[in-house]
Amino acid sequence: MQLLESEEKRLIGLIGKSDDIVGMIKQIANRQIESDNELEDDDEGEVVNLAQRCLELLGQSFTKSHIEG
Repeated sequence: MQLLESEEKRLIGLIGKSDDIVGMIKQIANRQIESDNELEDDDEGEVVNLAQRCLELLGQSFTKSHIEG
């Protein structure tokens, strides 16, 4: 996240071109959070939110595949 927020265009371009990195970020961003443990849910939710923010910074469209309720 910090690398993307640095606004270093060359670095962002290289990260965005990596199918492996972008694929992993998308996988995390689409993760559904289980509600077994509230503390773990908060941590996992933060990771999911960070992944979504990374996709935004990379210029990747993000669409949630589930409905929040």
